[in-house]
Amino acid sequence: MEKDYKAFTWSDNWQIEGDKAWFVSGMHNILICLDLNTKECASAVSIPEEALSKCRLTPYCMKCGDDIFCMPDTGKSIWIYNLKENGFSEIVLQNPEKVRLTIYDFWMHDNKLFAVSNGLGRIIEIDIKNRKLETSYMLCEDGIRKSIKVGTDIYSLLKDKAEICQFDLIKKTVTTYKLPDTGRKYSTFCFDGEKFWLSGYGKEIYIWKKNENTLKTITGFPKDFGIYNFSKETNGEIDCVKKEYELPAFLFSVAAGDYVWFIPFQTNKIMYADKKTYQLHAFEVDGENETKQSLLGRIALGSKYILEYVREDRYIGLFSIKNNYILEIDAIGQKKEIKKYTFSDKCIREMKEIFSECIFSESDGIHREIFKSILSGQNGIGKEKTESNNGLEIYKEVLKL
Repeated sequence: MEKDYKAFTWSDNWQIEGDKAWFVSGMHNILICLDLNTKECASAVSIPEEALSKCRLTPYCMKCGDDIFCMPDTGKSIWIYNLKENGFSEIVLQNPEKVRLTIYDFWMHDNKLFAVSNGLGRIIEIDIKNRKLETSYMLCEDGIRKSIKVGTDIYSLLKDKAEICQFDLIKKTVTTYKLPDTGRKYSTFCFDGEKFWLSGYGKEIYIWKKNENTLKTITGFPKDFGIYNFSKETNGEIDCVKKEYELPAFLFSVAAGDYVWFIPFQTNKIMYADKKTYQLHAFEVDGENETKQSLLGRIALGSKYILEYVREDRYIGLFSIKNNYILEIDAIGQKKEIKKYTFSDKCIREMKEIFSECIFSESDGIHREIFKSILSGQNGIGKEKTESNNGLEIYKEVLKL
């Protein structure tokens, strides 16, 4: 059976180690291992958290030795999959107010895992070896937008506030910085080795120098930079006139190579800025312009890209939601490469077991791929039913006539 790359699934991050990548299917809460050599997903296992919706339950993961920690967004627990035991253990997080936990940012430090819960406004410290929660530290009460690790400090951009919290991983102390009042809201946050970069809700980029507590504003966006209308009323056109948006202009920012890269939310261009000269450029990508049909065809995600990985301080992996493949940018060579991945027969069999009680949806790529395998009897999938049982049932019905 011919494999269809359009059945590949989006996720919120990849954990790459050697020739393997681990990720969680964002719609299904399934932990998947991708073989980067064969370009096929090799295995799949369902994360055992029960919920009415599986979408973004525990969508981020991190590999620590033989354990893969799966971090909750809308879920209630951290789930740990051990590769040798082939089983899960659970860390239930205290959440008396039932807020959305939203753990997007996490790092290993001193044999511990430190994870930031945007919803709780806390840093959670986990004992990796014993797979248990040790303690947590309050950063703020109003929620967090984005966190980054710089040396032995974690910096968190607060939600709906022009403030940044610095958490010292050694002293376990918190220092809060109030940014200069610009009347702007901020959404993305990254560090280039010397300076902090932020973006917001319009055609501006901001550079924060911590020691001076100053903000420099960069403009100079191209005239054809604008925002799409992702609503049902869209005409597929780009609004290049509007300078301030209701939503963030960018969903991610990342420093790689000699540039800082800004990845669109609903705007039309990937932008990058020179770390030294601050000059702003558009990174043009063929096949990514939206149409009315492509915008209306979005099933679950009203955005352009998802940032999956950054490796070697050079390669930026983006999931193109329009085209359902990975767009990898070489930040040094200023090149791009399209990478199309599919599922192995073994992975399809494992997912078939996961979805054994499921009603298939035509709009779901994984469902379509499993159903095709059932119909074709690929490697025994559905073979007994398609070759034997169906004929017997038809014969029985004929006898009743």
